[in-house]
Amino acid sequence: MASEHEKSFVAKIATLHLNRDYSDMKIICGTQEFPLHRAVVCPQSSVLADQMKSGFKESNGTIEHKEFDEDTVARMIQYLYTQRYDVPAYPVASESTAAEHEANADVESTVRNEGVELEPSVPSSSVESVALLQGPATNAAPEDVDATQFSSGSMSLQTSASLHDILMMHVRVHHIANYYDIPMLKIKAVQEFYSIVWSNNYVWERSGFASVLDEIYRANKSQDGGLRSAAARLAKKHVEDLAFDEAFTDAINDSENLGEFCAALLADMTRECRLNKKLGDKVAEMLRKEMGKLKDDLNRVQYMADREAGLRERAEKDLERVKDIFQKVRKCKTYSCENRINVAVERSGRAGQGEYMVRCLGCQAKHTPSDYR
Repeated sequence: MASEHEKSFVAKIATLHLNRDYSDMKIICGTQEFPLHRAVVCPQSSVLADQMKSGFKESNGTIEHKEFDEDTVARMIQYLYTQRYDVPAYPVASESTAAEHEANADVESTVRNEGVELEPSVPSSSVESVALLQGPATNAAPEDVDATQFSSGSMSLQTSASLHDILMMHVRVHHIANYYDIPMLKIKAVQEFYSIVWSNNYVWERSGFASVLDEIYRANKSQDGGLRSAAARLAKKHVEDLAFDEAFTDAINDSENLGEFCAALLADMTRECRLNKKLGDKVAEMLRKEMGKLKDDLNRVQYMADREAGLRERAEKDLERVKDIFQKVRKCKTYSCENRINVAVERSGRAGQGEYMVRCLGCQAKHTPSDYR
């Protein structure tokens, strides 16, 4: 954990952002001029470090940048000084819409499976981000700050932007990080992209998504860093919406870069179908076994019910036989005894066999129905 001294030092370095004091180099992009400090930016970018060496035309401290727009350059520079960059907030979905996305996997575990560590996200529209743009902290709200204070030009004056505008910003930050060889900024951009892909609170807009894909796949695959995988996952989440959008399919057909995306999406969905089938087969097998157990239990219960019914029927018949014997046996058949009704009912055989009989309790003589036929 950083000490107060370390935090204070980092905060002071951040105040150098766009501060002309001690500046010894600058990047000119369009109408914007960004003052920089070699001791801060060169250790993070091997390309900038090389350009500042003697023998390069930029060694005089001025770099004219034309490859990326002003906003993207501004975000890169903000990161070099603050280890973060700001984008406008994207439209937030309602609770009911967000609930529809709940089936997706956990953000952190999924991103780690892709080989990317996800940092806690920071609100992109915080007033603190404005303070980082021009030296010491200020309490001014964004709308009260002059446009010249913003490193990312007019775009930073927006309080929100469409989902795909935000995605495009992260893609371009990733590309400029590749261009200037800033490894940690590449990771940061992928993390920010992933955090949107796996969040459940964005408003989905299919318009403009093809442009985001084209921008991603235009870059060299070896410098991808995980953006292609993230884009394919986002497309898979909304594949039904995209599949029937003519503008999207036309854009795919017209692009020279998106054939690989379609192949990757098809492969990803095929893998998912196979996994779902495998899972379905396992569930079906489990249900089959459970049904077998239930059938065995049902047969066992039926057997016990039939057995109980048989025993009940036999008991009723036995009762009728006993009644019959008592109707016929009025007194003991032994002349020397002739006790009346002083008898006990017994079975003349093993349990479940033979017939019932009456035994005289006086002389122990046996009386069976056959004695009285």
